[in-house]
Amino acid sequence: MLHRSAMDSSSGRGIGAAVCATVLALGGCTGSATAGGAAGHAGVGNGGASAGTTATAGGGSGGSDASGGTPSSTSGGSGGGSSGAAGGDFAGNTGTSSGAGGVAGSGGVAGSGGFSGMLGGTGGGAGAGSDTTKIVLFDGQDLSLWKSRNGGGDAPWTVMDGAFIVVPNSGDIATREAFGDIQLHVEFWIPKTPTTNDEQDRGNSGVYLQGRYEVQVLDSYMHPLDGANDCGAIYELKNADVNASLPPENWQTYEITFRAPRWSGPTKTENAKISVIWNGQQAQKDVEVPAPTKLGDAEAPGDAPLRLQDHGHTVRYRNVWLQKL
Repeated sequence: MLHRSAMDSSSGRGIGAAVCATVLALGGCTGSATAGGAAGHAGVGNGGASAGTTATAGGGSGGSDASGGTPSSTSGGSGGGSSGAAGGDFAGNTGTSSGAGGVAGSGGVAGSGGFSGMLGGTGGGAGAGSDTTKIVLFDGQDLSLWKSRNGGGDAPWTVMDGAFIVVPNSGDIATREAFGDIQLHVEFWIPKTPTTNDEQDRGNSGVYLQGRYEVQVLDSYMHPLDGANDCGAIYELKNADVNASLPPENWQTYEITFRAPRWSGPTKTENAKISVIWNGQQAQKDVEVPAPTKLGDAEAPGDAPLRLQDHGHTVRYRNVWLQKL
């Protein structure tokens, strides 16, 4: 069944606390907010922090998070987060209620604070008309909310140690529920492969929004981004703006904002748009996607499931959740 938890939209502090409490249940942040915008806690974007990460600044001034969104092994353990130096984006600090914050650097897309700075009205509340209910797609226990893309039976991937693992050659998996506009949080772990392997044979997988538009998952650590097929790329359309890769066998994070295409009956009137924050850094910003990426499903009006790709590598995922926008 779906797992949901309502977020408190009364203040930036309420939002940060609600998200942190929920993420704690998923093995997420263990840090505490000591200052800054009333809500800037660390580690939310990178769940699994196991040591005391603390946001010491949170909101304040400054556009992007200098360190809070990066799952650093130097502060808070693998998958945790360093202290938030200046508030900033959702991947590190959620719900800053003053000054900077959010994807757009100054209050996000819809005003100061709020969830990711994308849903926030002035003062940190949810944007008008948005669905602020968090939908947990994987709770660390089972894949009951997912199905096999081939035939619609139970998802054939393995669940272990609070994560789920691609079973090579078993096929892609997709959510049982269909979605339109979403803010998606997903954490992924790429296995180590020989550096002599072909580029696309190094921990390959992908996140397909509506099953149509792929954000690439790949081992691109210390690798030049070219060809629009590396990690963080909108596959074969646009490279990431920055290479935020961590070494393989470290947990990494995508915060993806997806705006579905608009339709008038059977006619598409607006293309899909994608923004990606990768390990706390802006990798894609409002990129227009005119057609499905390679291996994506055909476009059609209406909502469609999220899909994760089996590309023959034992990529792991955890803490997968979203909000409808």
